[in-house]
Amino acid sequence: MKEIMDGNIVVRQHVKFSEYADGFFDWEGTYVKRARTRQRKTSRKLGLTNMGHTHADKMNAFLKNHLIPYFGDKRLSRFTSEDIEQWIDYMLETPRRELPAYKDSEDERRLSPRTINHMLICLRHVFGQAKREGLVVKNPCTEVGFTIEDSSERGVLTPEETLKLIESPGNWPNPRDYLIAKVSALTGMRQMEVVALRRRHILKDTKVEESWEMGYGLKEPKSRAGKRPLPIARSLREELLEFMKSSPFKREDDFVFYSADRSKPYTNNRGILDSFYDALEAIKISEAERKERNLVFHSLRHHANTYLRLAGIPDFLIQAYIGHSSTAMTDHYTHIRDEDFQPIIDAQEPLLANRKAG
Repeated sequence: MKEIMDGNIVVRQHVKFSEYADGFFDWEGTYVKRARTRQRKTSRKLGLTNMGHTHADKMNAFLKNHLIPYFGDKRLSRFTSEDIEQWIDYMLETPRRELPAYKDSEDERRLSPRTINHMLICLRHVFGQAKREGLVVKNPCTEVGFTIEDSSERGVLTPEETLKLIESPGNWPNPRDYLIAKVSALTGMRQMEVVALRRRHILKDTKVEESWEMGYGLKEPKSRAGKRPLPIARSLREELLEFMKSSPFKREDDFVFYSADRSKPYTNNRGILDSFYDALEAIKISEAERKERNLVFHSLRHHANTYLRLAGIPDFLIQAYIGHSSTAMTDHYTHIRDEDFQPIIDAQEPLLANRKAG
């Protein structure tokens, strides 16, 4: 007892947030290792599976730059939902220049609700594990709602605008960036899923099996439903096969969108984005309008969901094809056959007809 009183032994109920949270998301740490190998009922909600290096690093940065400086040495066992609510209020109201992470900045902007929500998810991770270890009775974050995000944060192209983009390769600086955008618009693939495509995925059965993570390399796709079959229209496959002829690398495991380094795909995000902006200018979407509408490369992914719905494709097929996770999709996905995707191919063909005719 004397050693406890003298502070030589830390009682579990006295664990401080700063001590517990420091390095919580280290890649080789216990929590992240388990997060990569376990499947819990709550994993879809809290993102416990498929945790990539980038996500883990982002969570650690939130802890180091924002959460530990704010909560400091407060004991885990003393946290309440009201503490979390007050922290959210503070983050919403405080300009960046007053936050420790921006101490040398004159930035008057406040953090976006989306960023604050990501930090709240980070806290849920931490306190969820603390509860499993018996350090807290309940997770104080579970009764705290997310902040309202600006629905206009990411812009959407109209179907007509997207068609102009994918029907006119001449509007793009090079055929590679054009094809990456076209595949994304027609299939709903994320940019890093597109660049991770291997030659075998086009030569044989088209599938999404991997995604490229900057700084770390290949990983599993983002969501649990990310690994998926991806049948595509014949004309799109032929266009990809024609592009592949230009590659100096001919093995089945080589990347479709190759780079000078055989072991890496083409991942010039800035270059792809600049090409996308040039193509927007070519279809009369000015820089000012693009910024006002917040059009980004990811806007192309939204088009796939839109045109498939307009074509009358059932939602469960769209979710399985694009890789969205949901309980309903999971129930249906178990029984989906390759031939069930034929309506998607049929919906793609008219979008490619004008290109062939030209």
